[in-house]
Parts: sequence; C-alpha cells; structure tokens
Amino acid sequence: MKKYIVLFSLLTVFTACQYELVEVEKIIPPDPTVELSFANDILPILTDHNCISCHGIGAQAPDLTATNAYQSLLGGYVMANNPEGSLFYTYLNPDATTHSWEVLSANQALTIYTWINQGAKNN
Repeated sequence: MKKYIVLFSLLTVFTACQYELVEVEKIIPPDPTVELSFANDILPILTDHNCISCHGIGAQAPDLTATNAYQSLLGGYVMANNPEGSLFYTYLNPDATTHSWEVLSANQALTIYTWINQGAKNN
C-alpha cells in the first residue's frame, strides 16, 4: 500500500507540473548613426500604449496628445542627453516599478533612451 501512495504522489507531482514557454523579446538597438525622430519614432510608442487615456488634455501631466507631447515632455520629464535623469525614460523602463501598470518593451525603451541620448530633438 505504501508503494502505491508513493507512486501516486510521484505521478501527481510530475504530471501536475506545467511549463509555460515565454518568448523572449529580441532586442534590436536603433542604428546610432541614424537620428531618431520624435514624430516618427517616439510619438508612435505613446500611441501604441494609449498614453493619452491618462495623459490627455486637462488630465494627469504630462499632456501626451500629439500636438502637446513634445513641449510637455520637455517641461521636466526629459533631460536632453541624460536618459537616466529623464522621468520619461525611467518611469516607463521595463524594469521600473514606478509605472508598473504600463511599461515599454525593451526595444521601445531603448528607442526612447537613444532619442534622449541624441538630444531629444523635435525633428
């Protein structure tokens, strides 16, 4: 009887284990020789994440609507050439705990990091 209990326990343990395969995002850094564009590279990230649902006109700062996003971000959220000192990068970084309900993918974070590092230009 004891053998059956041990066998049943082992079968339960081994058949109850389930593994979820998680596909790891392949990080593709932006080409450092190509200057990133706010309108073409950064604004689409804000749109993809529906940032204006919380950060629209008259809502929680910064205003991330297409017409106001750049000026709003420069108002204390982006420090040109200093991604680590920019709230726009540090709050949305995949490792951040400050804005955990919505974070960027590693590729999106790297794009923002590169854009800020290139001077955060409105081009």
